[in-house]
Amino acid sequence: MQTDNLQLPASPDAERSILGAIVLENSLFAEAVQIVGPEAFFLDSHRRIFAAMATLTDESKPIDILTLSEELGRRKEIEAVGGVAYLSSLTDGALRRSSVKHHLKIIQDKAILRSLVHACNSLISQSLDGQATADELVELGQESMRQLAAQESDDMQWIHEFTDETLKRLQDDWNRTSEYSGFPLGISNVDQITGGVKETEVMLIGGRPGSGKTYALIQAAIKNSRHIKIVFFSLEMKRWQVLYRIWQHIAKTPTAVMRDKRMMNVTQRQDFKSAAVLAAELPIKIYDRTDLTVEKLQAKAAMAVMRDKAQLAIVDYGQLLTAKGKDEVERATKQARALDRLAKDYCPVLAALQLSRAPNHDPNKLPNMQDLKGSSQWEQDADIIALIHRPRMENDPTQMSGEDLMILEKMRESDGAKVEPIVMTPWAEWIPRYIGKDMGR
Repeated sequence: MQTDNLQLPASPDAERSILGAIVLENSLFAEAVQIVGPEAFFLDSHRRIFAAMATLTDESKPIDILTLSEELGRRKEIEAVGGVAYLSSLTDGALRRSSVKHHLKIIQDKAILRSLVHACNSLISQSLDGQATADELVELGQESMRQLAAQESDDMQWIHEFTDETLKRLQDDWNRTSEYSGFPLGISNVDQITGGVKETEVMLIGGRPGSGKTYALIQAAIKNSRHIKIVFFSLEMKRWQVLYRIWQHIAKTPTAVMRDKRMMNVTQRQDFKSAAVLAAELPIKIYDRTDLTVEKLQAKAAMAVMRDKAQLAIVDYGQLLTAKGKDEVERATKQARALDRLAKDYCPVLAALQLSRAPNHDPNKLPNMQDLKGSSQWEQDADIIALIHRPRMENDPTQMSGEDLMILEKMRESDGAKVEPIVMTPWAEWIPRYIGKDMGR
């Protein structure tokens, strides 16, 4: 049902009281503008007056009846606001300073309710005209709700206001009994340095094709699922393929037989079945749609956190998220920001990223952050960036040589010192390298 003809939520009296209070005490404008803007006022006359107050403040002029009259006259809006007589009446029944924040909250709440009405009307209209798909409208509605939810009344605090809360966080860290302060990868020598991915953080696992990024994510999912619930976004493989790899990891099945499972011997087949039974108990939720947009990622993850109590989101892999943009850089920027927002608003994020291929003349060139495909936004938003490197034989680059390395390119809480490449721990905690010519992909 359309609501265009219904009375929209508003409080003209609260708006008038705030404008009058600012005229009497100009310093209140700074408090008001942190919570509301001209668009938050329902009456057009009040929007014009508040905008004129903003101009006077920017020009370091006092806000009083005379200066307001002159500014509105210059804008040719003095009659539109009811003239000088209405301006003079603003101070009738002066508002006490202690009531200002309450009245501002009323104005903001009414503005948000009006925005909600308009957003719903827009969705109704677009649903009826049939020009957009259901998925597009659901994403549009979710984005509208996120924007409305972001309109907080006061996002600035004095230190004393959140000291107790922060001390409690510190005490919780001191009392933590788990092995690491965050959620580990399951690679012990790496986890000892990073402490795992922590609350509000994004950890990126970068690697070239075939380097084992997906195995790293699966291993982290298995290790952490012993204690928490996990949502796993697989954009490259179907859910049954992910489950095969989970079984492989638990059963420690050689990679060579995974391409043709008929090669499994009797013992391996039994181990695989046993792994299936164990994996069925893991609290891991898998989403495997390849058309996952950045908006839908945030909506699905938010639902998993709020409804299913998931505490870690894993994304395989970030550059496959669908994002609108004129080029790869713009799309990657949106992808990176989506993961960052997800971590800040809901739960930590562990994501794989594709690296540019090594140059043909030097297949053993160590990767660095600049090799992350897409945008420098990945480097800026990530809290930890770990890059996998699998050395190749010089005389035959198709064959692996030496030991796998993990390069910690960035740790936001470190002292800035570079960490030497870490030799990753063996198969018991990592993935099979290769058997014969099998390359562990």
